[in-house]
Amino acid sequence: MIYFVGMVPLPVNSINICTKNIGEILHEVYGVDCQYIVGVDYEKVNQLLDEGNIVFCPYASYINGLTKVKPCENFILIYHNITPSKFFWFYSPHVAVRCLMGRMQLRRLNKNLKFVAVSKYNEEELKAFGFKNTAMSPNIVAEYERVDCKKEEIPTLLYVGRIVENKNCVHLLKLVKELSIKNEGNVRLIIVGNWKKSSLYAIRFFSLLKKYRSKYSLCVEIKSGLKYEEIEKLYRESWLYVSCSGHEGFGLPCCESILHGTPAVYLPCGGQESVLNNYGLVKKKSEMVSYVCNLLQDESKRKELLDKQIKQVIPYTKAKVVESVKKVYGAYLV
Repeated sequence: MIYFVGMVPLPVNSINICTKNIGEILHEVYGVDCQYIVGVDYEKVNQLLDEGNIVFCPYASYINGLTKVKPCENFILIYHNITPSKFFWFYSPHVAVRCLMGRMQLRRLNKNLKFVAVSKYNEEELKAFGFKNTAMSPNIVAEYERVDCKKEEIPTLLYVGRIVENKNCVHLLKLVKELSIKNEGNVRLIIVGNWKKSSLYAIRFFSLLKKYRSKYSLCVEIKSGLKYEEIEKLYRESWLYVSCSGHEGFGLPCCESILHGTPAVYLPCGGQESVLNNYGLVKKKSEMVSYVCNLLQDESKRKELLDKQIKQVIPYTKAKVVESVKKVYGAYLV
Protein backbone atom coordinates (compact mmCIF):
# COMPACT_ATOMS: atom_id res chain seq x y z
CA MET A 1 0.00 0.00 0.00
CA ILE A 2 1.12 3.55 -0.74
CA TYR A 3 0.34 6.38 1.66
CA PHE A 4 0.62 10.09 1.04
CA VAL A 5 0.76 11.90 4.39
CA GLY A 6 0.86 15.65 4.93
CA MET A 7 -2.16 16.51 2.79
CA VAL A 8 -3.58 20.03 3.30
CA PRO A 9 -7.19 20.40 4.58
CA LEU A 10 -8.22 22.73 1.75
CA PRO A 11 -10.39 21.80 -1.28
CA VAL A 12 -8.30 23.54 -3.98
CA ASN A 13 -4.63 23.44 -3.06
CA SER A 14 -1.63 22.94 -5.35
CA ILE A 15 0.02 20.40 -3.03
CA ASN A 16 -3.15 18.29 -2.87
CA ILE A 17 -3.65 18.51 -6.64
CA CYS A 18 -0.06 17.50 -7.40
CA THR A 19 -0.08 14.66 -4.86
CA LYS A 20 -3.36 13.17 -6.08
CA ASN A 21 -2.16 13.36 -9.69
CA ILE A 22 0.90 11.32 -8.72
CA GLY A 23 -1.29 8.80 -6.89
CA GLU A 24 -3.61 8.44 -9.87
CA ILE A 25 -0.69 7.76 -12.23
CA LEU A 26 0.79 5.15 -9.87
CA HIS A 27 -2.60 3.46 -9.60
CA GLU A 28 -3.14 3.48 -13.39
CA VAL A 29 0.37 2.21 -14.20
CA TYR A 30 1.05 -0.22 -11.35
CA GLY A 31 -2.44 -0.97 -10.01
CA VAL A 32 -1.43 0.02 -6.48
CA ASP A 33 -3.88 1.52 -4.00
CA CYS A 34 -3.08 4.97 -2.61
CA GLN A 35 -4.38 6.48 0.62
CA TYR A 36 -4.22 10.19 1.49
CA ILE A 37 -3.85 11.42 5.07
CA VAL A 38 -4.13 15.03 6.27
CA GLY A 39 -1.19 16.18 8.39
CA VAL A 40 1.86 14.27 9.58
CA ASP A 41 1.76 12.11 12.72
CA TYR A 42 5.25 10.61 13.07
CA GLU A 43 3.97 7.72 15.24
CA LYS A 44 1.42 6.82 12.56
CA VAL A 45 4.10 7.16 9.86
CA ASN A 46 6.44 4.83 11.77
CA GLN A 47 3.61 2.31 12.15
CA LEU A 48 2.90 2.41 8.41
CA LEU A 49 6.60 1.94 7.63
CA ASP A 50 6.88 -0.98 10.10
CA GLU A 51 4.00 -2.64 8.25
CA GLY A 52 5.99 -2.47 5.01
CA ASN A 53 4.07 0.36 3.36
CA ILE A 54 5.61 3.08 1.21
CA VAL A 55 5.07 6.59 2.57
CA PHE A 56 5.43 9.79 0.54
CA CYS A 57 5.28 13.10 2.36
CA PRO A 58 4.86 16.51 0.66
CA TYR A 59 7.25 18.97 2.30
CA ALA A 60 6.56 22.71 2.04
CA SER A 61 6.95 23.92 5.63
CA TYR A 62 8.30 22.86 9.01
CA ILE A 63 6.99 19.41 10.02
CA ASN A 64 6.80 18.74 13.75
CA GLY A 65 8.30 15.36 14.65
CA LEU A 66 9.87 14.75 11.23
CA THR A 67 13.23 13.88 12.80
CA LYS A 68 11.46 11.15 14.81
CA VAL A 69 10.47 9.24 11.67
CA LYS A 70 12.58 6.10 11.55
CA PRO A 71 15.29 6.03 8.85
CA CYS A 72 13.72 3.85 6.18
CA GLU A 73 14.08 3.14 2.47
CA ASN A 74 10.31 3.45 2.08
CA PHE A 75 9.99 7.04 3.34
CA ILE A 76 10.29 9.72 0.65
CA LEU A 77 9.79 13.48 0.93
CA ILE A 78 8.27 15.45 -1.97
CA TYR A 79 9.80 18.92 -1.90
CA HIS A 80 7.53 21.82 -2.87
CA ASN A 81 9.84 24.56 -1.53
CA ILE A 82 9.77 26.48 1.73
CA THR A 83 9.14 30.22 1.37
CA PRO A 84 12.02 32.34 2.76
CA SER A 85 11.19 34.04 6.05
CA LYS A 86 12.22 37.51 4.81
CA PHE A 87 8.74 38.13 3.34
CA PHE A 88 6.93 37.81 6.67
CA TRP A 89 8.90 39.50 9.44
CA PHE A 90 7.05 42.85 9.31
CA TYR A 91 3.41 41.73 9.20
CA SER A 92 3.50 38.08 10.30
CA PRO A 93 6.56 37.34 12.45
CA HIS A 94 5.00 34.04 13.62
CA VAL A 95 4.86 32.88 9.98
CA ALA A 96 8.43 34.09 9.46
CA VAL A 97 9.55 31.99 12.43
CA ARG A 98 7.83 28.89 10.99
CA CYS A 99 9.47 29.45 7.59
CA LEU A 100 12.83 29.92 9.29
CA MET A 101 12.25 26.74 11.30
CA GLY A 102 11.48 24.90 8.06
CA ARG A 103 14.74 25.98 6.46
CA MET A 104 16.66 25.21 9.66
CA GLN A 105 15.01 21.78 9.67
CA LEU A 106 16.27 21.21 6.13
CA ARG A 107 19.80 21.97 7.31
CA ARG A 108 19.50 19.50 10.20
CA LEU A 109 17.83 16.60 8.40
CA ASN A 110 19.82 13.49 7.52
CA LYS A 111 21.41 14.26 4.17
CA ASN A 112 20.78 10.67 3.03
CA LEU A 113 17.00 11.12 3.15
CA LYS A 114 15.24 10.54 -0.15
CA PHE A 115 13.70 13.58 -1.85
CA VAL A 116 11.67 14.14 -5.01
CA ALA A 117 11.64 17.79 -6.08
CA VAL A 118 8.73 19.15 -8.15
CA SER A 119 10.92 21.49 -10.23
CA LYS A 120 14.56 21.90 -11.26
CA TYR A 121 14.68 25.03 -9.12
CA ASN A 122 13.63 23.03 -6.06
CA GLU A 123 16.11 20.23 -6.76
CA GLU A 124 18.96 22.71 -7.03
CA GLU A 125 17.94 24.12 -3.66
CA LEU A 126 18.00 20.64 -2.09
CA LYS A 127 21.46 20.01 -3.51
CA ALA A 128 22.62 23.33 -2.07
CA PHE A 129 21.45 22.07 1.35
CA GLY A 130 23.64 18.99 0.84
CA PHE A 131 21.06 16.27 0.19
CA LYS A 132 22.50 13.33 -1.76
CA ASN A 133 19.45 11.27 -2.78
CA THR A 134 17.44 13.72 -4.87
CA ALA A 135 15.39 13.22 -8.01
CA MET A 136 13.13 15.54 -9.99
CA SER A 137 9.64 14.74 -11.21
CA PRO A 138 7.80 17.94 -12.11
CA ASN A 139 4.56 19.29 -10.77
CA ILE A 140 1.64 18.16 -12.93
CA VAL A 141 -0.54 20.77 -14.61
CA ALA A 142 -4.19 20.14 -15.49
CA GLU A 143 -4.66 18.45 -18.86
CA TYR A 144 -4.25 20.74 -21.85
CA GLU A 145 -7.63 21.34 -23.43
CA ARG A 146 -8.39 23.97 -26.07
CA VAL A 147 -11.86 25.36 -25.51
CA ASP A 148 -13.17 28.22 -27.62
CA CYS A 149 -14.27 30.83 -25.14
CA LYS A 150 -15.13 34.47 -25.57
CA LYS A 151 -12.90 36.79 -23.57
CA GLU A 152 -14.40 39.41 -21.27
CA GLU A 153 -15.27 42.67 -23.03
CA ILE A 154 -13.37 44.70 -20.42
CA PRO A 155 -9.58 44.01 -20.28
CA THR A 156 -9.47 41.56 -17.37
CA LEU A 157 -6.48 40.52 -15.28
CA LEU A 158 -6.56 37.41 -13.11
CA TYR A 159 -4.60 36.32 -10.04
CA VAL A 160 -5.18 33.01 -8.25
CA GLY A 161 -3.58 32.55 -4.85
CA ARG A 162 -3.56 33.62 -1.23
CA ILE A 163 -3.49 37.24 -0.14
CA VAL A 164 -0.20 37.02 1.73
CA GLU A 165 3.10 38.86 1.86
CA ASN A 166 5.23 36.74 -0.47
CA LYS A 167 2.57 36.99 -3.21
CA ASN A 168 2.97 40.81 -3.21
CA CYS A 169 -0.78 41.42 -3.51
CA VAL A 170 -0.43 45.03 -2.39
CA HIS A 171 1.89 45.68 -5.34
CA LEU A 172 -0.70 43.99 -7.56
CA LEU A 173 -3.26 46.57 -6.43
CA LYS A 174 -0.82 49.38 -7.18
CA LEU A 175 -0.20 47.90 -10.61
CA VAL A 176 -3.92 47.83 -11.41
CA LYS A 177 -4.31 51.38 -10.11
CA GLU A 178 -1.64 52.61 -12.56
CA LEU A 179 -3.18 50.61 -15.39
CA SER A 180 -6.60 52.01 -14.56
CA ILE A 181 -5.25 55.56 -14.74
CA LYS A 182 -3.55 54.87 -18.07
CA ASN A 183 -6.63 53.20 -19.54
CA GLU A 184 -9.16 55.64 -18.04
CA GLY A 185 -10.63 52.98 -15.77
CA ASN A 186 -11.04 50.40 -18.54
CA VAL A 187 -9.39 47.49 -16.72
CA ARG A 188 -10.56 44.92 -14.19
CA LEU A 189 -8.73 42.65 -11.75
CA ILE A 190 -10.16 39.38 -10.41
CA ILE A 191 -8.46 37.81 -7.40
CA VAL A 192 -9.34 34.23 -6.52
CA GLY A 193 -8.00 33.18 -3.17
CA ASN A 194 -8.27 33.25 0.57
CA TRP A 195 -6.78 35.17 3.47
CA LYS A 196 -6.80 35.22 7.24
CA LYS A 197 -9.04 37.94 8.65
CA SER A 198 -6.56 38.49 11.47
CA SER A 199 -3.64 38.99 9.06
CA LEU A 200 -2.18 42.50 9.30
CA TYR A 201 -1.09 42.22 5.68
CA ALA A 202 -4.64 41.35 4.58
CA ILE A 203 -5.96 44.28 6.65
CA ARG A 204 -3.54 46.60 4.85
CA PHE A 205 -4.51 45.10 1.49
CA PHE A 206 -8.25 45.65 1.98
CA SER A 207 -7.69 49.13 3.42
CA LEU A 208 -5.74 50.09 0.31
CA LEU A 209 -8.37 48.47 -1.92
CA LYS A 210 -11.10 50.54 -0.26
CA LYS A 211 -9.04 53.70 -0.79
CA TYR A 212 -8.34 52.92 -4.46
CA ARG A 213 -11.97 52.05 -5.16
CA SER A 214 -13.04 55.38 -3.73
CA LYS A 215 -10.33 57.54 -5.30
CA TYR A 216 -9.80 55.82 -8.67
CA SER A 217 -13.03 53.82 -9.10
CA LEU A 218 -10.83 50.74 -9.22
CA CYS A 219 -12.62 47.64 -10.52
CA VAL A 220 -11.41 44.72 -8.38
CA GLU A 221 -13.39 41.57 -7.59
CA ILE A 222 -12.38 39.20 -4.79
CA LYS A 223 -13.65 35.62 -5.03
CA SER A 224 -13.06 32.71 -2.65
CA GLY A 225 -14.36 29.20 -2.16
CA LEU A 226 -14.75 28.59 -5.90
CA LYS A 227 -14.91 25.12 -7.42
CA TYR A 228 -12.14 24.27 -9.85
CA GLU A 229 -14.58 24.41 -12.78
CA GLU A 230 -15.38 28.01 -11.86
CA ILE A 231 -11.69 28.88 -11.71
CA GLU A 232 -11.20 27.27 -15.12
CA LYS A 233 -13.89 29.55 -16.56
CA LEU A 234 -12.04 32.60 -15.21
CA TYR A 235 -8.77 31.29 -16.67
CA ARG A 236 -10.39 31.11 -20.10
CA GLU A 237 -12.23 34.43 -20.01
CA SER A 238 -9.43 36.65 -18.67
CA TRP A 239 -7.04 38.57 -20.91
CA LEU A 240 -3.88 38.13 -18.82
CA TYR A 241 -2.80 36.24 -15.73
CA VAL A 242 -0.67 38.58 -13.59
CA SER A 243 1.54 37.54 -10.69
CA CYS A 244 3.63 39.89 -8.54
CA SER A 245 4.79 37.01 -6.33
CA GLY A 246 8.30 37.26 -4.94
CA HIS A 247 8.79 33.52 -4.50
CA GLU A 248 7.46 30.45 -6.32
CA GLY A 249 8.84 26.93 -6.33
CA PHE A 250 6.90 26.08 -9.52
CA GLY A 251 3.99 28.48 -10.09
CA LEU A 252 1.05 26.18 -10.83
CA PRO A 253 -1.73 28.79 -11.36
CA CYS A 254 0.31 30.60 -14.03
CA CYS A 255 0.72 27.35 -15.92
CA GLU A 256 -2.95 26.43 -15.55
CA SER A 257 -3.95 29.82 -16.94
CA ILE A 258 -1.69 29.35 -19.96
CA LEU A 259 -3.17 25.95 -20.76
CA HIS A 260 -6.64 27.48 -20.64
CA GLY A 261 -5.72 30.10 -23.24
CA THR A 262 -4.58 33.07 -21.15
CA PRO A 263 -0.91 34.15 -21.16
CA ALA A 264 0.88 34.95 -17.91
CA VAL A 265 3.02 37.88 -16.81
CA TYR A 266 5.13 37.65 -13.66
CA LEU A 267 8.05 39.13 -11.72
CA PRO A 268 11.27 37.24 -10.83
CA CYS A 269 10.34 34.60 -8.24
CA GLY A 270 12.62 31.58 -8.76
CA GLY A 271 10.70 28.56 -10.01
CA GLN A 272 8.28 30.31 -12.38
CA GLU A 273 10.89 31.56 -14.80
CA SER A 274 12.66 28.19 -14.83
CA VAL A 275 9.38 26.49 -15.82
CA LEU A 276 8.39 29.09 -18.45
CA ASN A 277 11.92 29.68 -19.74
CA ASN A 278 11.56 33.40 -18.91
CA TYR A 279 8.67 33.97 -21.36
CA GLY A 280 6.38 36.56 -19.74
CA LEU A 281 9.01 37.55 -17.18
CA VAL A 282 9.22 41.25 -16.27
CA LYS A 283 12.59 41.76 -14.61
CA LYS A 284 11.77 45.00 -12.77
CA LYS A 285 8.62 46.10 -10.94
CA SER A 286 8.95 49.53 -12.56
CA GLU A 287 8.53 47.94 -16.02
CA MET A 288 5.40 45.95 -15.17
CA VAL A 289 2.81 48.65 -15.96
CA SER A 290 4.13 49.43 -19.45
CA TYR A 291 4.61 45.72 -20.29
CA VAL A 292 1.08 44.75 -19.23
CA CYS A 293 -0.37 47.85 -20.89
CA ASN A 294 1.27 46.95 -24.21
CA LEU A 295 -0.10 43.42 -24.05
CA LEU A 296 -3.62 44.60 -23.24
CA GLN A 297 -3.55 46.92 -26.23
CA ASP A 298 -2.26 44.35 -28.71
CA GLU A 299 -4.04 40.99 -29.08
CA SER A 300 -1.37 39.69 -31.48
CA LYS A 301 1.32 40.18 -28.81
CA ARG A 302 -0.80 38.31 -26.29
CA LYS A 303 -1.24 35.45 -28.75
CA GLU A 304 2.48 35.38 -29.53
CA LEU A 305 3.33 35.19 -25.82
CA LEU A 306 0.69 32.51 -25.23
CA ASP A 307 2.02 30.33 -28.05
CA LYS A 308 5.54 30.48 -26.60
CA GLN A 309 4.35 29.73 -23.08
CA ILE A 310 2.13 26.82 -24.14
CA LYS A 311 5.18 25.07 -25.61
CA GLN A 312 6.93 25.40 -22.24
CA VAL A 313 3.99 24.12 -20.19
CA ILE A 314 2.85 21.17 -22.34
CA PRO A 315 5.73 18.98 -21.02
CA TYR A 316 4.25 19.38 -17.52
CA THR A 317 0.80 18.02 -18.35
CA LYS A 318 -0.22 14.66 -16.94
CA ALA A 319 0.11 12.75 -20.22
CA LYS A 320 3.68 14.00 -20.65
CA VAL A 321 4.76 13.52 -17.02
CA VAL A 322 3.74 9.85 -16.83
CA GLU A 323 7.18 8.64 -17.91
CA SER A 324 8.85 10.84 -15.32
CA VAL A 325 6.55 9.53 -12.57
CA LYS A 326 7.23 5.94 -13.66
CA LYS A 327 10.98 6.52 -13.65
CA VAL A 328 11.21 8.45 -10.36
CA TYR A 329 8.34 7.20 -8.21
CA GLY A 330 8.21 3.76 -9.83
CA ALA A 331 11.79 3.15 -8.67
CA TYR A 332 10.57 3.22 -5.07
CA LEU A 333 7.94 0.57 -5.77
CA VAL A 334 10.34 -2.05 -7.04
